[in-house]
Amino acid sequence: MTNATLDKNMIELLKNLKNTKFISYECGEVFNLVGGNLKINTDKISLEITNFLKEDLFFDENEEFAVFECKKSNSNFKPYCDTPLKNFDIEENIVTIEIINDFISVNNGKYKFSYDQAIIIKTVNKTIMFSRDVWFSEVITISDNDNYDAVFPISEVKETFSNFGEYEVEVKRRKYSL
Repeated sequence: MTNATLDKNMIELLKNLKNTKFISYECGEVFNLVGGNLKINTDKISLEITNFLKEDLFFDENEEFAVFECKKSNSNFKPYCDTPLKNFDIEENIVTIEIINDFISVNNGKYKFSYDQAIIIKTVNKTIMFSRDVWFSEVITISDNDNYDAVFPISEVKETFSNFGEYEVEVKRRKYSL
């Protein structure tokens, strides 16, 4: 099985954002798209969220695919892309952190994939979703809602993994709170 999910330490870092003040996020953003990384600033901690390529078994051979990672950040944050760094003020308390995961089974379980597709931060008055779409893209999409189906519908996931209709694909999408 190909596993592209956040590990226990990353989940704990995200859990620690709950009940903190979401001050801002920083990134090299163009039209709600970010080239691979961004920084979340709270009154207690700053985290860098990256979406980078990792090589692992994918179908029957090694392939690069994108995975989320989060780690503590310092003041030397630099966006991966060559666009100017932008700061987006939030100034609200974080109430909930949610993850959207796609579990994909191809050819009746011959190939299985688990992908964390989005990190959703909900404050008292706002929802901000940092998401990714197709498995090989390092781009992070920023949305002011939690409608991941609008970013990457299940029908597109199935199409992406079907090898032009050659494979049978089942997708189970779930959203869970940390």
